[in-house]
Amino acid sequence: PDHWVMALAYLKAVGGADAGLSSSVVLGADTICIAPDGSLVGQPRDADHAQEILRSFVGVPHSVVTGVALIDPATGRRELFSDGASVVWGDVSNEEIESYVSSGQWQGKAGAYNLAERLDAGWPIEYEGDPTSIMGLPMRRLSDRLQAWGIERGVAA
Repeated sequence: PDHWVMALAYLKAVGGADAGLSSSVVLGADTICIAPDGSLVGQPRDADHAQEILRSFVGVPHSVVTGVALIDPATGRRELFSDGASVVWGDVSNEEIESYVSSGQWQGKAGAYNLAERLDAGWPIEYEGDPTSIMGLPMRRLSDRLQAWGIERGVAA
């Protein structure tokens, strides 16, 4: 899973670099959930699939891995890394899941959810690791890596 998301992140970054952003460092990221049986859980195909994924997480721990790629098109420098976390959901009712899915907020999200949104909604979710890794961009690790690249926090190119 780590290599998979790093490869996807790299392809996204290369796509950004090919879009003519040659004077900037380009960042790509991708996230995937891992079910206890080892199967990979990406973005849902449709609302039914989202409900199926969400129900499968109730009371069952899963992992989340986000891969990141940094590319400097001007120099060819690149760096790939991943960061993971463990997530455990408590009891989330079918009604809560159905309401969430009907909102459409699940679209475009690995595992059909965003951690901050679901915590704000009161879902009983516990996790170990960087919450931003679960949400798709591991800021703790990324901040360190950007600093190593000479990019200061809060500075946009």
